Amino acid sequence: ANYTYAVSNFTFGRIYETDGVASSEFFQALGNSNPVLFSTNFKGLGLPANIYTQFVSLLEYVTNYEVTCEDTVDGICTLPNACGNYTALNEFSFKVQFANDVSGNYIRVPLAVFAYNTLVTLGVEKCNIDVNYLDTTATQSSSIIFGGKFFQEFFGIFTNDYHSQATP
Repeated sequence: ANYTYAVSNFTFGRIYETDGVASSEFFQALGNSNPVLFSTNFKGLGLPANIYTQFVSLLEYVTNYEVTCEDTVDGICTLPNACGNYTALNEFSFKVQFANDVSGNYIRVPLAVFAYNTLVTLGVEKCNIDVNYLDTTATQSSSIIFGGKFFQEFFGIFTNDYHSQATP
């Protein structure tokens, strides 16, 4: 099943702590005109080309330009060593605020949710980040897609509203 929601803010950044307590934050806006689609049949996080490009620039900066990203259909980013070598994966997250929420609630999704190690050669691992490039010119979605890896980390509750047959 797929569920689409309007977004008022979609950002990438981090929370800064002082003595283990959140003291400030910085999140860079990536886009707020694209809806978010929750889909269990998509693997990672799909970003339309314009948002993916902005994300890649930020990811390059926070990984000291060690990351390589593909801007081809379903392209991902790769780091040359195991994921555990990169603190940025745990320090940085996506922050999503939905348009219909007027109370200021939001969800933060750590970048690490989408990262996993793959074996390159015996004993040598690299880190793949399943933040996928969506090519809207190749009829891919123009929505931000939260896929299966999101659902593995979070417990989602959805309420069906059948008040109208035209818009359930």
